[in-house]
Amino acid sequence: MQGPKNRGYTLIEIVIALVVFATGALGLAAGSAIAMREMATNGIRSAATRLARNRQETVHAACRTAQSGSETAAGFRSEWTVSRADSSRMHLTGSVSYETYRGSHTDPYTVAFRCR
Repeated sequence: MQGPKNRGYTLIEIVIALVVFATGALGLAAGSAIAMREMATNGIRSAATRLARNRQETVHAACRTAQSGSETAAGFRSEWTVSRADSSRMHLTGSVSYETYRGSHTDPYTVAFRCR
């Protein structure tokens, strides 16, 4: 006569399952933190790009009277230089600097256009 079959899990099986589950949960949490940090950095870069684009549009609108300059606003440092190739063409060179979790970052830009 055979004894009743044991059903269920042993203690070691439960401990191994918990270790596997905990490792997966920690990996997911770390990945989420990295993704959130990168999304925040991309948001800052996007705002810096908008600032540079607004500067280009402002200089283009005041093409013949535009001047070089700099400004600091909302954690961004913007510097630009206006140079004229002739009376109808202009070059705008600038940069936008900002802080990220990795430190200070500067994005340069250059654009040339004709004055209307």
